[in-house]
Amino acid sequence: MTPTVPIIEAATSTDIPAIAEVFARAFGEYRLALGCDTAALARLWAPLIAARRSNWHVARISRPGAPEAGPVVGILALEAHGEAHESAGHGLRTLAVWRRELGIRGLLWACYALFPLAIAYVRRPPRSDELYVANLAVAPEYQNRGIGRRLLAAAAERAQERGYRRLSLHVAASNASALHLYESAGFAREVTIRPPYRGPLGIPAFIAMRSG
Repeated sequence: MTPTVPIIEAATSTDIPAIAEVFARAFGEYRLALGCDTAALARLWAPLIAARRSNWHVARISRPGAPEAGPVVGILALEAHGEAHESAGHGLRTLAVWRRELGIRGLLWACYALFPLAIAYVRRPPRSDELYVANLAVAPEYQNRGIGRRLLAAAAERAQERGYRRLSLHVAASNASALHLYESAGFAREVTIRPPYRGPLGIPAFIAMRSG
Protein backbone atom coordinates (compact mmCIF):
# COMPACT_ATOMS: atom_id res chain seq x y z
CA MET A 1 0.00 0.00 0.00
CA THR A 2 1.28 3.47 -0.86
CA PRO A 3 2.18 5.35 2.34
CA THR A 4 0.09 8.37 3.22
CA VAL A 5 1.35 11.50 4.91
CA PRO A 6 -0.96 13.98 6.69
CA ILE A 7 -0.33 17.55 5.58
CA ILE A 8 -1.66 20.28 7.90
CA GLU A 9 -2.54 23.63 6.36
CA ALA A 10 -4.75 26.65 6.95
CA ALA A 11 -8.31 26.16 5.76
CA THR A 12 -9.64 28.10 2.80
CA SER A 13 -13.22 29.09 2.08
CA THR A 14 -13.52 26.14 -0.33
CA ASP A 15 -12.70 23.77 2.56
CA ILE A 16 -15.78 24.75 4.61
CA PRO A 17 -18.09 21.99 3.27
CA ALA A 18 -15.39 19.36 3.82
CA ILE A 19 -14.71 20.60 7.37
CA ALA A 20 -18.43 20.47 8.16
CA GLU A 21 -18.67 16.94 6.75
CA VAL A 22 -15.74 15.64 8.80
CA PHE A 23 -17.25 17.24 11.92
CA ALA A 24 -20.66 15.71 11.24
CA ARG A 25 -19.23 12.25 10.60
CA ALA A 26 -16.86 12.29 13.57
CA PHE A 27 -19.36 13.46 16.21
CA GLY A 28 -22.19 10.96 16.13
CA GLU A 29 -23.40 12.06 19.55
CA TYR A 30 -24.36 15.45 18.09
CA ARG A 31 -26.46 13.75 15.41
CA LEU A 32 -28.27 11.72 18.05
CA ALA A 33 -28.77 14.67 20.38
CA LEU A 34 -30.14 16.99 17.68
CA GLY A 35 -32.11 14.28 15.91
CA CYS A 36 -30.56 14.86 12.50
CA ASP A 37 -28.52 12.93 9.97
CA THR A 38 -24.94 13.58 8.87
CA ALA A 39 -25.88 15.87 5.98
CA ALA A 40 -28.16 18.01 8.18
CA LEU A 41 -25.53 18.32 10.93
CA ALA A 42 -23.00 19.45 8.33
CA ARG A 43 -25.42 22.12 7.12
CA LEU A 44 -25.94 23.28 10.71
CA TRP A 45 -22.22 23.62 11.39
CA ALA A 46 -21.16 25.13 8.06
CA PRO A 47 -22.15 28.75 8.96
CA LEU A 48 -20.37 28.44 12.32
CA ILE A 49 -17.23 27.31 10.53
CA ALA A 50 -17.56 30.07 7.94
CA ALA A 51 -17.93 32.67 10.71
CA ARG A 52 -14.42 31.91 11.96
CA ARG A 53 -12.83 30.24 8.96
CA SER A 54 -9.42 31.77 9.73
CA ASN A 55 -9.33 29.70 12.95
CA TRP A 56 -9.52 26.39 11.12
CA HIS A 57 -6.83 24.07 9.79
CA VAL A 58 -7.26 20.91 7.79
CA ALA A 59 -5.31 17.66 7.51
CA ARG A 60 -5.04 16.24 4.02
CA ILE A 61 -3.71 12.91 2.93
CA SER A 62 -1.01 13.46 0.37
CA ARG A 63 0.55 10.57 -1.50
CA PRO A 64 4.14 10.97 -2.66
CA GLY A 65 4.22 12.18 -6.25
CA ALA A 66 0.50 13.00 -6.38
CA PRO A 67 -0.08 16.23 -8.34
CA GLU A 68 -3.19 17.30 -6.43
CA ALA A 69 -3.98 17.87 -2.77
CA GLY A 70 -5.73 14.99 -1.09
CA PRO A 71 -9.09 15.01 0.67
CA VAL A 72 -9.69 16.63 4.05
CA VAL A 73 -9.47 13.85 6.63
CA GLY A 74 -8.90 15.84 9.83
CA ILE A 75 -9.86 19.24 11.21
CA LEU A 76 -8.49 21.58 13.85
CA ALA A 77 -9.90 24.86 15.21
CA LEU A 78 -7.80 27.17 17.38
CA GLU A 79 -9.02 30.17 19.36
CA ALA A 80 -7.03 32.92 21.04
CA HIS A 81 -7.85 34.35 24.46
CA GLY A 82 -10.64 36.92 24.21
CA GLU A 83 -11.05 36.41 20.49
CA ALA A 84 -14.31 37.67 18.92
CA HIS A 85 -15.77 34.80 16.95
CA GLU A 86 -18.70 36.08 14.96
CA SER A 87 -19.97 39.24 13.39
CA ALA A 88 -23.63 40.07 13.84
CA GLY A 89 -24.24 39.11 10.23
CA HIS A 90 -22.73 35.65 10.69
CA GLY A 91 -24.75 35.15 13.86
CA LEU A 92 -27.99 35.97 12.09
CA ARG A 93 -27.15 33.65 9.19
CA THR A 94 -26.33 30.85 11.59
CA LEU A 95 -29.60 31.34 13.46
CA ALA A 96 -31.53 31.31 10.18
CA VAL A 97 -29.93 28.03 9.10
CA TRP A 98 -30.58 26.35 12.44
CA ARG A 99 -34.18 27.54 12.52
CA ARG A 100 -34.76 26.30 8.97
CA GLU A 101 -33.19 22.92 9.68
CA LEU A 102 -34.60 22.31 13.16
CA GLY A 103 -37.67 24.50 13.54
CA ILE A 104 -38.39 26.53 16.66
CA ARG A 105 -38.76 23.49 18.91
CA GLY A 106 -35.63 21.93 17.51
CA LEU A 107 -33.70 25.16 17.98
CA LEU A 108 -34.73 25.31 21.65
CA TRP A 109 -33.82 21.64 22.03
CA ALA A 110 -30.38 22.34 20.52
CA CYS A 111 -29.81 25.08 23.12
CA TYR A 112 -30.76 22.61 25.85
CA ALA A 113 -28.49 19.91 24.40
CA LEU A 114 -25.42 22.10 23.99
CA PHE A 115 -25.75 24.12 27.20
CA PRO A 116 -23.61 21.73 29.32
CA LEU A 117 -20.70 22.23 26.92
CA ALA A 118 -21.12 26.00 27.17
CA ILE A 119 -21.04 25.70 30.98
CA ALA A 120 -17.70 23.88 30.77
CA TYR A 121 -16.23 26.65 28.61
CA VAL A 122 -17.50 29.40 30.90
CA ARG A 123 -16.22 27.74 34.08
CA ARG A 124 -12.75 27.21 32.65
CA PRO A 125 -12.17 29.67 29.77
CA PRO A 126 -8.87 29.98 27.89
CA ARG A 127 -6.23 32.02 29.71
CA SER A 128 -4.11 34.77 28.26
CA ASP A 129 -1.06 32.51 27.81
CA GLU A 130 -3.01 29.73 26.08
CA LEU A 131 -4.15 28.94 22.58
CA TYR A 132 -7.43 27.03 22.86
CA VAL A 133 -8.09 23.85 20.88
CA ALA A 134 -11.78 24.45 20.15
CA ASN A 135 -12.19 21.43 17.89
CA LEU A 136 -10.15 18.46 16.74
CA ALA A 137 -11.60 15.60 14.75
CA VAL A 138 -10.55 12.92 12.27
CA ALA A 139 -12.81 11.22 9.75
CA PRO A 140 -13.79 7.78 11.13
CA GLU A 141 -12.04 5.75 8.43
CA TYR A 142 -8.75 7.61 9.04
CA GLN A 143 -8.70 7.36 12.82
CA ASN A 144 -5.90 5.54 14.67
CA ARG A 145 -3.35 6.52 12.03
CA GLY A 146 -1.60 9.27 13.94
CA ILE A 147 -3.52 12.12 12.29
CA GLY A 148 -4.96 13.39 15.56
CA ARG A 149 -1.48 13.47 17.07
CA ARG A 150 -0.19 15.34 14.02
CA LEU A 151 -2.98 17.90 14.40
CA LEU A 152 -2.02 18.43 18.04
CA ALA A 153 1.59 18.93 17.02
CA ALA A 154 0.47 21.51 14.47
CA ALA A 155 -1.54 23.27 17.20
CA ALA A 156 1.59 23.45 19.36
CA GLU A 157 3.55 24.89 16.42
CA ARG A 158 0.89 27.57 15.84
CA ALA A 159 0.89 28.43 19.53
CA GLN A 160 4.65 28.92 19.52
CA GLU A 161 4.49 31.04 16.37
CA ARG A 162 1.89 33.30 17.97
CA GLY A 163 3.67 33.63 21.32
CA TYR A 164 1.45 31.37 23.45
CA ARG A 165 3.09 29.20 26.08
CA ARG A 166 0.41 26.54 26.38
CA LEU A 167 -2.52 24.83 24.69
CA SER A 168 -5.79 24.19 26.51
CA LEU A 169 -8.94 22.25 25.65
CA HIS A 170 -12.04 20.56 27.01
CA VAL A 171 -12.84 16.90 26.46
CA ALA A 172 -15.83 14.79 27.43
CA ALA A 173 -15.01 12.62 30.43
CA SER A 174 -16.60 9.69 28.61
CA ASN A 175 -14.31 10.01 25.55
CA ALA A 176 -11.59 7.55 26.58
CA SER A 177 -9.74 7.56 23.26
CA ALA A 178 -9.46 11.36 23.18
CA LEU A 179 -8.31 11.44 26.81
CA HIS A 180 -5.61 8.91 26.00
CA LEU A 181 -4.44 10.96 23.01
CA TYR A 182 -4.23 14.20 24.97
CA GLU A 183 -2.52 12.69 28.00
CA SER A 184 0.00 10.85 25.85
CA ALA A 185 0.72 14.17 24.11
CA GLY A 186 1.59 15.80 27.45
CA PHE A 187 -1.71 17.39 28.47
CA ALA A 188 -2.56 17.38 32.18
CA ARG A 189 -6.03 17.32 33.69
CA GLU A 190 -6.81 20.58 35.50
CA VAL A 191 -10.41 20.39 36.61
CA THR A 192 -13.49 18.23 36.08
CA ILE A 193 -16.62 20.25 35.37
CA ARG A 194 -19.98 18.65 36.05
CA PRO A 195 -22.86 20.60 34.47
CA PRO A 196 -26.23 20.63 36.26
CA TYR A 197 -27.60 18.01 33.80
CA ARG A 198 -26.23 15.65 31.17
CA GLY A 199 -28.62 16.58 28.42
CA PRO A 200 -29.23 14.36 25.37
CA LEU A 201 -25.48 14.17 24.66
CA GLY A 202 -25.25 12.05 27.81
CA ILE A 203 -21.91 13.52 28.87
CA PRO A 204 -21.59 13.36 32.69
CA ALA A 205 -18.62 15.76 32.91
CA PHE A 206 -16.06 17.69 30.91
CA ILE A 207 -12.36 17.74 31.72
CA ALA A 208 -10.33 20.90 31.20
CA MET A 209 -6.78 20.08 30.15
CA ARG A 210 -3.63 22.13 29.62
CA SER A 211 -0.41 21.24 27.85
CA GLY A 212 2.64 20.78 30.04
